[in-house]
Amino acid sequence: MAQINSKRTFNRPNLWGMIQNVLIASLNKGQFLLGLIGICFIIMIFKLSQADTKIFLDSLLAAAGNWHYAGWMLGIFSTAGWFFGTKRLRTLHTKEINRISEEKKNLQQSKLNNKRLSSSNNKNNNNNNNNKRR
Repeated sequence: MAQINSKRTFNRPNLWGMIQNVLIASLNKGQFLLGLIGICFIIMIFKLSQADTKIFLDSLLAAAGNWHYAGWMLGIFSTAGWFFGTKRLRTLHTKEINRISEEKKNLQQSKLNNKRLSSSNNKNNNNNNNNKRR
């Protein structure tokens, strides 16, 4: 019986693999620039000294406290934008599916009309084929 190698060096989750997966996903979704800005922001916070980090985060939280209405407005606008965007995408998708199905139907009908044989044609063709065999 073969032994299974318990020391797998691939597919082990780690921080750099996670960062790589997040960046690749952001590339696919068009959010790569935002991801890079976020990573730079996190690196900047890690590079600060303890005292500077405390001052920076306190000022950041104080500014966020003064801007709480902006957060609510951003939430409302983003929800409304999502709603109208998905509604528009749904109608575009429906139109495209209807167009494709209509084109498919027309192609199928044109192919069937070219190849369609009536029952009388089939009998004549069978008789002709039988006569040729004799």
